[in-house]
Amino acid sequence: CNIDDVDSKTLGLCFVIHYGHTCIIKIKRCLIPIIYIFVEINFDDRFFYEKFLKNLCNLYKFYVVETVQYRTKAFFIYRAIKKLKSDAILPKIQPLSHGEILGCTTHSDKFLKNFIYIGDGRFHPEGLILSNPGSKIMQYNPLTKQIINFDLKISEVLFYREHQLSNTLLGSKIIGFIKGSMGRQGSFLLYRKIEYLIKKLYNNQINIVLSEIDFFLISLFEEFDIDFWTQNSCPRLSVDWGVFFIKPMITMFELLNLTKIFYKNKKKYPMNFYSDTIVPWSNNYDNKYIRKLT
Repeated sequence: CNIDDVDSKTLGLCFVIHYGHTCIIKIKRCLIPIIYIFVEINFDDRFFYEKFLKNLCNLYKFYVVETVQYRTKAFFIYRAIKKLKSDAILPKIQPLSHGEILGCTTHSDKFLKNFIYIGDGRFHPEGLILSNPGSKIMQYNPLTKQIINFDLKISEVLFYREHQLSNTLLGSKIIGFIKGSMGRQGSFLLYRKIEYLIKKLYNNQINIVLSEIDFFLISLFEEFDIDFWTQNSCPRLSVDWGVFFIKPMITMFELLNLTKIFYKNKKKYPMNFYSDTIVPWSNNYDNKYIRKLT
């Protein structure tokens, strides 16, 4: 889900053709020219109009969201819905397309709790639930033509994340800090700024760079007696798989909460990793805001 212009330039390439996913890193920020090719999946939407629109009468104000492969079709569906219900919204969170969501980057609105999600799988709508607890998400899967009410037990997710955080406070002395090196997934400048903050709080710190974070690679560092890990690769890696690591694996957002540098509502978990929102754990953070922290 990210562009690897850094390694491409190191290899002496002239430009990169990025095929099949979204544009989450602005072209002007890349080191070499980038050509994005978006994949568009078309589907027969007659079933959607016949079956799905009948359920809209029970909804009051809702977002229409989708994965990027269905963005064109979702736009036409949104326009059709708009004719029936004027309070439908096709939101945009920079730098994503209109209505587009990712598993790590979604919309958050404390006043609007209804979503129509067009897409397959669970990863992306799970991000919606994490950012908008208590929301009602109706998912239309174009591949199976199924309409389901999507649900996620967010209380269990938050419980496990609280458990991970509480374990990091129990006499932690050595922290392992992982910078993601898979493309632009881990911001180097954010890594350096957070590294500076950690040094103020922990005497012993081990920094490593990994393109992938898995159980085997992390187990190779057991001899260093690391008490917990923090990583800036992808928040969902910690949220979804953090409990399976031998030592706690926390995100940038959780680290800033742990150190009381930044605090957010504990009843939800923000998913704005690639957004242009001014938050210190975002991969596209605002430089001036980070400078204030240091």
